[in-house]
Amino acid sequence: MFSVAPLEIFASKTVALLTRTAPRDLYDMHNMVKYGLFDESEEEMFRKCAVFYSAIGPEQPPKKFELDNIGKLSSSQIKRDLVPVLRKGERFDLELVQQEVRDYLASILIPTKEEELFWKAFSEGTYYPHWIFGESNEFANIARHPMALWKCRNKTENTISLDKGK
Repeated sequence: MFSVAPLEIFASKTVALLTRTAPRDLYDMHNMVKYGLFDESEEEMFRKCAVFYSAIGPEQPPKKFELDNIGKLSSSQIKRDLVPVLRKGERFDLELVQQEVRDYLASILIPTKEEELFWKAFSEGTYYPHWIFGESNEFANIARHPMALWKCRNKTENTISLDKGK
């Protein structure tokens, strides 16, 4: 039976925060940082997973991680969407949390050249997961990831059908 590791869950949470920028995503990321859920030895894999999920999630892979989106959350969004689900007495300092999460992510979400090439190739419909994860047997299943294969196949099919329409 396959299961998703906590590292993968938080990497996908990171991508959600950077793309949809919902209060709950910021709250979860803040708790990840605050409680030190992952140590330094896991940060490289965290980044690799974030690179992967940023490719298969949104319409297009990014050219870089857009950390500025973290600052777009407003206090009215926090009051409306987050405060009602916080534990009684729990406080949430939006500006402090935004800065802590932005600083943490800025320190680890620095894609390698291979990861940037992965994004570029993926945006063109080509899937090379070994550019992120290497050739390790540990990651053999990632080569058959259904969402990655589907997105690349659709990009290739759309390109072919557009070319035929010329």
